[in-house]
Amino acid sequence: MGSLPTETMLAAQYNTTKNKVEVNEVPIPRCDDNEILMKTACATLCHSDLMLLWGHTAEKPPTNTMTIGHENTGTIVAMGKNFRGFEIGDKVGCLGCSSACYECEGCQVHNLFCDKGTQRLHGFQTAGHFAEYSVTDYRNAMALPDGMDMATAAPLFCAGITSYHCVKGCNLVRGQWIAIIGCGGLGHLAVQYAKAMGLKVIGLDISDAQLEDAKALGADVLGPKGGMRPIGDRLLFNRRN
Repeated sequence: MGSLPTETMLAAQYNTTKNKVEVNEVPIPRCDDNEILMKTACATLCHSDLMLLWGHTAEKPPTNTMTIGHENTGTIVAMGKNFRGFEIGDKVGCLGCSSACYECEGCQVHNLFCDKGTQRLHGFQTAGHFAEYSVTDYRNAMALPDGMDMATAAPLFCAGITSYHCVKGCNLVRGQWIAIIGCGGLGHLAVQYAKAMGLKVIGLDISDAQLEDAKALGADVLGPKGGMRPIGDRLLFNRRN
């Protein structure tokens, strides 16, 4: 596994009994054959992390305390014997899932749909990344481009891919129009992806501030100032008539 300066680390963990997050000293995880150990550079908070505290998730932690977080970047400090394509010192990010089979049709589409049902979500069903060190399956990790800011990159591994899949799944070609409904945490990323793909963007949101952000990011047309009610009223009028 390689030498580390200590055997323990600090981790932000959800306490299921107290329904709160607390910082605990815990053992540094060890790699299994298919895992890499990362020294955390950045771990970002996702809305679904908050849903865990609210009791709005189907996935329940199997233990009383669970290290949270599934959006992260870090530097590889140790690897299991089966790894391929990485070296110690590589800067990486990872998808928030481990223990899938990586072979079935479900895994080829999305690890969360593994046909064998062995997948475990980071921060929900297995330890996440709000810690000084964390592990992930090397098959769900990717090396970051040289010079990419690791803090900026961290949310791309959940929020970023969510927005990307939405835009990509529309199957539009350069020059066509796309409407981004909601230009907040996910929507502002969708605006940027759409513009990078050469699409023309309509930004829609109930918040004038979010619309201004969408405009600054390149949206070609913005929804009405003051919210979406004028559009909703018009659609309702047309439906009734």
